[in-house]
Amino acid sequence: MLRRNNGRKSRAAARKSFLKKNCAQNSKKENLSALNWGVDPTAPDLHLGHLVALRKLKTFQDLGHHIEFLIGDFTAQIGDPSGRNDARPPLNAQQVWAPAKTYQEQVFKVLDPEKTNIQFNSKWLNPLGIQGHYNLLRRTSVAQMLKRADFAKRFEADEHLSMLEMVYPVLQGYDSVALQADLELGGTDQKLIY
Repeated sequence: MLRRNNGRKSRAAARKSFLKKNCAQNSKKENLSALNWGVDPTAPDLHLGHLVALRKLKTFQDLGHHIEFLIGDFTAQIGDPSGRNDARPPLNAQQVWAPAKTYQEQVFKVLDPEKTNIQFNSKWLNPLGIQGHYNLLRRTSVAQMLKRADFAKRFEADEHLSMLEMVYPVLQGYDSVALQADLELGGTDQKLIY
């Protein structure tokens, strides 16, 4: 166990070193990195927990990088299953749009509007259609999804786990592909390979 933890610390240190080196190199180039961070508009306001990521994004902006601020208006209608013991209640587009409008205003209390582009994931997820969604889902297995601790716990406890909830992380992962971002701030639940 100690060996495994040391391995995790070594990988984390290597990633941190790699990131620091590349960000420093990129900040000296004309072609700076694009970073993205997304939130689902399910509450009326951004909260204190969002400030950590926003401040990190601001640091990158101060180094000259561009931010893609993603509002998950499509995925919010499914509901983020991360850390949940049950499904979130479904939202409709109208319920999602009101908080999305306030997020657009609030994000600029921290980020520079000249270096920030606001995107909505419905822009690429709606046009995919059912065939496009099938093609995305072919890239991920149920076994991969059940490696997520929250899904595995619910599955083992024979608690309801909808297929829609299992689609959520796939769509969330596709956001970074659609944005063509160089770096994403996000949770470990978003580590899918495309």
